[in-house]
Amino acid sequence: VLRATWLRRAAELSQDPGEALSFLTEARSLNPLDNEISDTLGKTLVKAGEGEKAAAVYEELAERQLELADRVHYLLKAADALSAHDPAASRALLERIEAAVPEDERVLGMLADLARIAEDTEEEVAALRRLAKVTGSKERRLQALRRAAELSEDGELLRLVVLNDP
Repeated sequence: VLRATWLRRAAELSQDPGEALSFLTEARSLNPLDNEISDTLGKTLVKAGEGEKAAAVYEELAERQLELADRVHYLLKAADALSAHDPAASRALLERIEAAVPEDERVLGMLADLARIAEDTEEEVAALRRLAKVTGSKERRLQALRRAAELSEDGELLRLVVLNDP
């Protein structure tokens, strides 16, 4: 267990992604249930451009968590890791998360971002509308409403922007 901790620390300090991955792979084999080692491995895989492998690590981490908030945390990391290389898989994962926690701002924000990148205006507007409804931040609500109104030219949304804009 101690060697695994030192390997994780060495990987965090390493400038060479290959070396860091080697250290973390060994550390994980020595202590496969250590969340810090797995999380560091996920981050390192993302930096190395291995989004699918990172997502698998984060999904495994999520499965080991007892609390829903912790599961969601790691599943969001998995979706983020997938977003650059496999937006469809990222979106599918976000939709699974949304089914479990339908009013999570982070999920809705990521869905809106994926829709924007895919140039799916209708889906982006829908995600931004849901985000505006659930966010506790007045600034974030206004930002979502402005973007949705700009995209859709919907009179109702424009009215909401005017009503919410200080």
